[in-house]
Amino acid sequence: MSVWGENNGVNGMWFVAKNGNAVFLPTAGYRLGSDVDYVGSRGYYWSSSASGSDNAYYVRFYFNHVEPDKIANRYGGFSVRLITESK
Repeated sequence: MSVWGENNGVNGMWFVAKNGNAVFLPTAGYRLGSDVDYVGSRGYYWSSSASGSDNAYYVRFYFNHVEPDKIANRYGGFSVRLITESK
């Protein structure tokens, strides 16, 4: 489940697992060269999965909308959130 909200005054999306654990991903936007766009309104996060030699999967979210399994060239400046499986 995903829920749009804020954490410490920062917009973003809460992603909640079935067991109730949650992670907050801020709307950090993205960087392309020296330009930074969509800070505070959209989040772009790389997945760990490549798609060919130059592309990778990412997720994009804004307000109450999540778009998983998007593909982009890996030179894009998207965010990375390291998450490990708890044991």
